[in-house]
Amino acid sequence: MLKALKTLNEILNNIDDTAKKKLVGNHLDAFYWKIYITDYHIEESVKVFNHHEGISPEEEYIEIVKDIFNYHSKSPNGLNYRIAVFKSEANLIAAAQSMHSLADICAHIIYRSLNDLQNTIPEKNIGIKSLIRELKKKSKYDKIVLAIKGLTDSNEFKYLEGYVNTAKHKSLIPTTHTVSFAHKEIVEQYLSINEFEYDGIIFTKLKSSELSNLYFNNLKNQYKEIFNALCGLLIE
Repeated sequence: MLKALKTLNEILNNIDDTAKKKLVGNHLDAFYWKIYITDYHIEESVKVFNHHEGISPEEEYIEIVKDIFNYHSKSPNGLNYRIAVFKSEANLIAAAQSMHSLADICAHIIYRSLNDLQNTIPEKNIGIKSLIRELKKKSKYDKIVLAIKGLTDSNEFKYLEGYVNTAKHKSLIPTTHTVSFAHKEIVEQYLSINEFEYDGIIFTKLKSSELSNLYFNNLKNQYKEIFNALCGLLIE
């Protein structure tokens, strides 16, 4: 995806319209920044549990189990464990919100890059869904519409949209700290995000590691296809 963004940036740097170049450049900078923020929060959501270092996996597992049993205790270990769970969930929500915001930033990039879209959508209404409606009016945009629909119709995007909007506007989605010792050499720790309902869709229980790794990586691939399609339009 970053390679596609770099190519787009190089194309835009060659245009003569200084004001347009600056405006689209600002949106591109925001997109880059949100990616870095997402990656930061993903790393932090995992790192908070990695406080048992320099010991064997078996010893680490025992220490983690002790933490779990101390969850409701007033001991320092119990407090530290509760703080770790809180920090992990807070960073997971922040990562999801940052990743979710990429869709509308992407919409601004596309809208400002294509000359014949200017003034077709009010500034406050520019978003990924309003952009699709406008692009569909011209057949020359079929390829980029297909790429955008690949994003918005994906299970990953729908889950992210439901997760973020539920946490933001409705209620926090309960999570459970889970420890797996399924692999002999690795103790896996993650939050299990409980099942929830959004816009008539039931989203099943999911590992936080699946959301922050598999889902986010799949979404990045969808954005790569969108920016590749945009680059194709700009060099025609």
